[in-house]
Amino acid sequence: MGGRIVLGWMVLGLLLAGCQAERPEAAAPVERPVVVATIFPLASLAQSLLGDGVEVVTLLPAGTDAHTFELGAAAARALARAQLVVRVGPGLDDWLSTLVPAGTPVFVAMDAVTEPLASAPDDHDHGVEGHNHPSEADPHVWLDPVLVRTEIVPALAAALRAAGVEVNEGREAGLDAELEALHSDLVARLADVTARRYIAAHPAFAYLNRRYGLEMVGSLEPAGGLEPSARWLADLAQTAKETGAVCIFTEVQGQGQLGHTISRETGLPVRRLDLMGGSGMSGRGSYAALMRYDIEQFVLGLGGLGE
Repeated sequence: MGGRIVLGWMVLGLLLAGCQAERPEAAAPVERPVVVATIFPLASLAQSLLGDGVEVVTLLPAGTDAHTFELGAAAARALARAQLVVRVGPGLDDWLSTLVPAGTPVFVAMDAVTEPLASAPDDHDHGVEGHNHPSEADPHVWLDPVLVRTEIVPALAAALRAAGVEVNEGREAGLDAELEALHSDLVARLADVTARRYIAAHPAFAYLNRRYGLEMVGSLEPAGGLEPSARWLADLAQTAKETGAVCIFTEVQGQGQLGHTISRETGLPVRRLDLMGGSGMSGRGSYAALMRYDIEQFVLGLGGLGE
């Protein structure tokens, strides 16, 4: 009797072992390809081309000044996984240059622009030695939706494919149509705006001004991240009065206090722009939404309405 019991347990053990051997191993989770972009507008465009099958990481947190940002450990880890890094170019995300792992391809949006524009002429004394020089190229190329549609997005799609990241052709065509409609909407929204001169937070609007017939006559900061001197601000207040500027535009990334200082001296209203946006920001959670938000601020501010 005891022998039969032992034999039964042996048979059962062999059967269980066989079942375990035949059981398929759990499939390892498939990691999505990773694309890293320095700023949200470029990340949004990349995500529109790629869909949810690719993880698109934005390095610059919402509300942060791109000119003075410093990368942390999380950003370094994302860069180490990237199949392609998407950046703006010199004058905006220079902090990235030495941090991209060797061999990782990099797409530079400014390199896709065939006719670069300079920022506003810089012929004032900033109060900082060595900063009285001609302006360099304006890096804010994403502020022109036509340029984005005709030059930047096609070059970005080509760079993604070259890096082995699949671009959905249907999404590419859809983004093209969306950008074309966006430009038409912005033109229509600005159609009744007659006063077009303004003071900006910093020289960032060469492309937007050219496309939509606006004119920046001065800026609170001589350049992004550069503090103005007292003389600069005094000259700016005088320039605002002489040129007929009708609004001061600060940005959510900063310059609010400076804007209100000049507002008290000139009587001009103040409104805030957001050049970066972010996926979690109300009304600014995509490239198209961000552009509509900023143009709406221009319409209201140039119409004399402050916040």
